[in-house]
This record gives sequence, C-alpha cells and structure tokens, in this order.
Amino acid sequence: MKAVCWHSAQDVRVETVPDPKILNPRDAIIKVTSTKRSSDSFCSYCLALV
Repeated sequence: MKAVCWHSAQDVRVETVPDPKILNPRDAIIKVTSTKRSSDSFCSYCLALV
C-alpha cells in the first residue's frame, strides 16, 4: 500500500509500505477516504522548513 512517510522537516515521501496487520485484540485498521488540511498544520510544516 502507499503511505506518506515523514522522514524529516524537508523530507516527506510517498512510499510503498507493508499492509497493516492486527497484532493485538484491541487493534483496529481503518481506511481514510478523505482528509482536510488545516492552516495550523500547514504553518507548522512551513516553519519546520525554515
């Protein structure tokens, strides 16, 4: 599956990663179908680039 992986402030990549697995009885796997980026999270990312 594809995942966005954060390696450092200026290094964010889309990578192929293994499919998740249930390891414990209380684990859950969810499928995210849509997201919304807030300006706060974007500003944090921009400040990390400086």
